[in-house]
Formats: sequence, C-alpha cells, structure tokens
Amino acid sequence: MTIRNWGPVRECMRTEVTLDDGSIDVLTALKVMKKNKVTSLIVKRRDENDEHGMVLFSDVAKQVIAKNRAPERVNVY
Repeated sequence: MTIRNWGPVRECMRTEVTLDDGSIDVLTALKVMKKNKVTSLIVKRRDENDEHGMVLFSDVAKQVIAKNRAPERVNVY
C-alpha cells in the first residue's frame, strides 16, 4: 500500500460555506449551488426546534432526479 502526502487540508478545503433557507425548493438550491460553484449547501434551521441540514448534489441526483420528481416541487428540508 502506497501512502501519499496530499498536503494540508486547508489547501484543498473552502473556508466559506454556503448557507440557505430551509424553505427553498430543490431547483432553487441547485441554482444557488451553480452560482457559488459548490456541490453542497448548509440548510439553516426553520425555527429554534429545528436542526441544521446539508444538501449534497449527489443526494439531489439520487433522491429527486433519479426518482423522476420535479425539483421545483420538492423542498430541501
């Protein structure tokens, strides 16, 4: 097994995260991802009893697009 030295994580990770509202639909989330050139979004809490969430492009592909669901009718929360 070969061990590679990839360097420090800070050189390949982003320092800023993209936050979005929990009430948006998947289509809007995809537009935000494209605009910010990211493949994931942090979803803000809708109220104090809610939890933060995360939307990944791969989740959208598996759970929305592959199931032939309309992205503009599916919420991210």
